[in-house]
Order: sequence, then C-alpha cells, then structure tokens
Amino acid sequence: FPVTIAGLCIAQDNSLWISGTKGVVLKKNQIHQDQFDTLKTGYSRKDFRDIWAMDQKVAVAMSISDSAVIIKTTNGGESWQLVYANNEKGIFLDVIEIDPCTGIGLVLGDPMIDVNGRRYFKGLFTNDYGSTWMDIPNGSWNVPTDTIESMFAASGKSLRLLKTQIYRQKNKYDVQFVFGGGGNEPNMHRIDLSFSGDKQDSERWNVVEVETEPFHLKGGDGWGCYSMEIGITGPGVAVGGNYGKVGFTGDSS
Repeated sequence: FPVTIAGLCIAQDNSLWISGTKGVVLKKNQIHQDQFDTLKTGYSRKDFRDIWAMDQKVAVAMSISDSAVIIKTTNGGESWQLVYANNEKGIFLDVIEIDPCTGIGLVLGDPMIDVNGRRYFKGLFTNDYGSTWMDIPNGSWNVPTDTIESMFAASGKSLRLLKTQIYRQKNKYDVQFVFGGGGNEPNMHRIDLSFSGDKQDSERWNVVEVETEPFHLKGGDGWGCYSMEIGITGPGVAVGGNYGKVGFTGDSS
C-alpha cells in the first residue's frame, strides 16, 4: 500500500481492522478472508495511528496530531462519525483502548502545556464505547517525570486496561490501567480512576497513581517501552527500543 500502516485490532468476532496514514482503514470480516475491504473515512490527510474494534460493525480510529480526531463507525465502515477533535498546539495522541464488555475506555497522548505553563500527558475517558470523550483532569498521575517523559504511538500498546467496572445505580465508573513510555528510567505507571456522573464537576473524578514498576529497559532520548501485554493473572511482557536506532540488536525486552 502507498501508506504506512500502524494500527491493528482483532475484534472478538475475529474481524481484523488496521489503520494508517492518508486516512486509510482496512477491514476483514474474518481473519481468513482473502482480501481487505478499503473503507472511506473522509479524512485523507489524517494519520490513524491506532484503532479499536468491538466487532465487524463497530470500530473507533484515532489520529495522532495536526488537529487530532477520533472517528467511529457502527455500520462496518460504510460511514464514520466525528466523535472528538482537538486543534490545540502540540496535540499528539498515542493510544486508544476500550473494554468491549463495559464500554469504558481511554486515550492517552504526549505531554502538552496547559494555560499555566505546566506539562501534562493528555488523557481522555469514554464510558459509551467511544461515542463521546471527556478530558481526564490533570494531576500528579500525568505529570512527566524521569520515569515517563513521553509515550510512543509505535504500536498502540503502551496503554493496557487491567480492570473496568460499572455501578449503574450510582452512575459510577471505575477503571484500573497501566501505561509506559520513554524516560531516563522507564517505568510502568499503574492508575486507579473513578468517574461519577451524579456528582458536581469538581467531585466527579478521582484519579490516583497506585504504583510504578521499573521496566528495566534502556532509558534516554528515544528509548523506552513501545509495547506491553499483561495477563489476567498478573505476569506481563514489555518490549522496547529506540525509533532512531533501527539497527539496534541489544536486549530490548
């Protein structure tokens, strides 16, 4: 293809979605289908670096920068709805993850400068399978440090959801997640987040950084964690590297 492919998602029904530059989204309704269907997103200038899909009908694609957008289809890619747009200077989204069982999901992006001149990782939250997105309030949880100064959109796997839960009578949503990236001493950060739709704005969110865990990956400019996977019983694997050193052959996991 005359495009760069980066996003990949295998849905629960074994449909396969991939996304990339020039607004490209491709789909197979079954993994063993011979050909991909090329879908028209209407965003030919966007780089859809990551994509999430629930099945062969519902998918959400995320572009990285240059007025970042998130689009959603509910009819297998025949049409797409713009569900989020951001024209702020410096916007760069990295990864999208949604729990197909609860509809709770997150988008994280590289640090941006707020109105007070402070830098925070961008955080977005959804509780309806990506149909709407809310800004997660800034706090200590998303301040760049030596353990994580930036994220990488290399694989769409620098964020993993560990657990999500809905309390419908209280209109309350909980999510526990981990994320990682690059820094002088790369660490995995584990966060507990709660959102309540019944409370006042100042009380709706509770975001707590629970712990950090060293990746034991090489740190420094361009180095860090590019992809990780964590099993439901606890053990996980992280893979790192440096996008500027494509010939690197040392230990990277």
